[in-house]
Amino acid sequence: MTKDIRSLFLRLSTPKKKWEVVKNTYSVDQDASKAYQLHCEELDDIDDCIMECANDIAIYTTKVNSERVYKFLAGLDPHVDGVRGHVLSTKPLPDMQAAYAMTCAEANR
Repeated sequence: MTKDIRSLFLRLSTPKKKWEVVKNTYSVDQDASKAYQLHCEELDDIDDCIMECANDIAIYTTKVNSERVYKFLAGLDPHVDGVRGHVLSTKPLPDMQAAYAMTCAEANR
């Protein structure tokens, strides 16, 4: 722990109490938005490779975008199956913002 974070837990008397507070403070079990954020950061940070070729960068960016769109579409409710099929049939696959916009337009219709 960094000194700033550690100071928040010094007042707790036992390691068990410290652990419980740390677990409750930083757990992502019940926080879906935090879990999603961490997952996206993981996609960007785990594959921390340095590319210099513009073609390789474009290929990698397309791959990451496709994975995000697929996961987004997989989480949609069945009542928007039509837009899921429309997004998946679009060539090339739209980026995340376009897929979201298409989904919102269909949901509002």
